[in-house]
Amino acid sequence: MRYISVHDTQQPVHLTNGYASLTFEYNFVGRWFGNSLLHSEAFSWQGSGCPNSSFNTTTIRYSYFLDGESSGVWVPLFGACMSELDIYGNVVAQTVGNPYLRTGYGDGVFDCINASNNTTCTNVQIYNNTFANIKDTPAGKTGIVVESPISTSTWRVENNLWYNDDPSGVASGMAAEDHNTLLNTSVVSNALFTGAHDFGTTSGSADPFIADTAASPLITGFELSSETIDAHLNDGVSTSSLLPGNNIDYNGHTRAGDGTWERGAFEFIPAGNPITLVQVANPTYAHNTTKYVDITETAGHFLVVAAGFKSNVTAAVSDSIGNTWHPLTAYVNNNAGCGTADSPSSGMQLWYAENIRGGSNRVTLTLSGLAYLSITVAEYSGVKTSGSLSTSTGSISTSVVSSISPGNMSSVAANNLIIGAFTDTDQARANMSPGTGYTDLANTGIGAMLEHLVPAGPGTYNPSATYNNGADACGVAAGAVFLSQ
Repeated sequence: MRYISVHDTQQPVHLTNGYASLTFEYNFVGRWFGNSLLHSEAFSWQGSGCPNSSFNTTTIRYSYFLDGESSGVWVPLFGACMSELDIYGNVVAQTVGNPYLRTGYGDGVFDCINASNNTTCTNVQIYNNTFANIKDTPAGKTGIVVESPISTSTWRVENNLWYNDDPSGVASGMAAEDHNTLLNTSVVSNALFTGAHDFGTTSGSADPFIADTAASPLITGFELSSETIDAHLNDGVSTSSLLPGNNIDYNGHTRAGDGTWERGAFEFIPAGNPITLVQVANPTYAHNTTKYVDITETAGHFLVVAAGFKSNVTAAVSDSIGNTWHPLTAYVNNNAGCGTADSPSSGMQLWYAENIRGGSNRVTLTLSGLAYLSITVAEYSGVKTSGSLSTSTGSISTSVVSSISPGNMSSVAANNLIIGAFTDTDQARANMSPGTGYTDLANTGIGAMLEHLVPAGPGTYNPSATYNNGADACGVAAGAVFLSQ
């Protein structure tokens, strides 16, 4: 079940008698309500006990539960036999000021109840959820609770974030309860969070979200404005080994991609500065051991060089004003029938220079032997002045194809520069075409092309070149991702 909006109703999702598996994702459930005769939960399960009413392998993720009331949000009850219930990456919230006059949750945000009816809940994992601005709820019920004597020995509750809620609580006896943060939220004395890395404040913490106080808050309003605005927002624990699905958040951002695993539903992504192309210099190719480019560059900017060569040689890049050049891996295709009279080979290599010096500069490509060669230099502003390389990769053709790409490259930064460089002996008679969304910066006339994508947000990228002179097995591709300041 996905991309569903259910609101202003009683018992929006009420399941009975069991199922083999269910995934509920990217959905909105809002303003559900109940009364003394008909209680209501956003999500409930009911049956006649194990094994007749087995609910197996349930995943509730990346969904938004807003302005509900009555019994609770997720409540197994009346004989539900729950096994493997995974709840992660969700937001449960009320609109600030409670304009819909919600009366809160009588049983709890999560509560496994009705032990006398043989309700059981095993292998419950509640990770990286956000619970915000929940008011008018009985003490402890904004948390994760259970009715005695239902066992919690297989439950795990970690990396969750409570903010500005009525007093919360958590059941005892779990397999793991830790790395949870409660801000401006007290805890009831008989349901304490006791994990060694739990953290809580009862007041004084800043609102960590970007737009949770809007009149109609969106789920993305609960993204973190900063991972350090309050203590213990960015020191969660990896759940990869137990629940690989929780490795990404609602927005598709990789958790701990920046080295820290945030608590709550969203991984924090810094805004970053824009990256802008300043200039491209792309002289005519040569048959030589050297080729240079003259440019006038700005101090603090960033240079990338794409060096193409038609021989099995080694390459070096230098310049006249002392920038430090960093080489990436050289990729060389030695397939039969490729190359030129010099050598049956085609090669491509990327180089880059950070925090460059300003002024007139001559950038020179030098090969270890005679070959057809090309050099393209691109200057950018906004790239990090150190540690700019996020990732790089490359490939050579192993069969006859009509296009080539270096392979997938991922980055978690807000702004990225994606570079793709290609060469192919058999495409010297026709320029290659860039991948969808990419800009062709230079086609050198000897079957070499440089393309970029900028700005590019967090995600996985795969630049590509399409051949316009038929298919062949002579292609070489190199790619890199660079980060903004």
